Amino acid sequence: MSILTADPKVGGFGYSLPVLTSFGYQFEQVFVNSGNFQALFEFIPLVAGLEYGRVIPSANVLLGMRNSRTGWEFAVGPNFTTTVTAEGYMEGGNFIIKGSPTYNAAGKDVITRLDSRGDLAVSTGLVLGFGKTFKSGKMNFPLNLFIVTPGRGDSWRVGTSVGFNIVRKKTPSFAPMTTPAKPLTPAASGASVQRITIQ
Repeated sequence: MSILTADPKVGGFGYSLPVLTSFGYQFEQVFVNSGNFQALFEFIPLVAGLEYGRVIPSANVLLGMRNSRTGWEFAVGPNFTTTVTAEGYMEGGNFIIKGSPTYNAAGKDVITRLDSRGDLAVSTGLVLGFGKTFKSGKMNFPLNLFIVTPGRGDSWRVGTSVGFNIVRKKTPSFAPMTTPAKPLTPAASGASVQRITIQ
């Protein structure tokens, strides 16, 4: 966490707080709907760091379960994000990165960690999300808590997400009848009644 607020000269990112705001969109598909429960597939692309003049893209691919009556839900899946990391070692409270003039890793514990002087890389982690959707008319307001496990050179990430969406009900469409309808006639004793089906 201290790396995010440290001076960029020593590998920090110069953030005023170790907090980033993300903006994105959730694409959701219900693939099982049984009783009060729905099984969901979710794809969530995000962009973070805009308040610090950075563009940090990430994407989440989740499988989840929602109670359609109460609005409670949870989801789990992989997280893909870009990060800047460097390889080096600690010496006297400073992180000496590979390639610097004073770099000498002999007898040192070499690690990979977040460092603004490093190289851009793709990091992966596991997302665990839990939350509830609040309803007001046709509007939905999801509120979720999430945890992302550490990726390469990264640390645990914890956060909240809020949003809104509008429920649009689909109007049922009827295909034209393939056979002409016949007039109904009273059924006589022992006779069968014809059922007309609209397809």
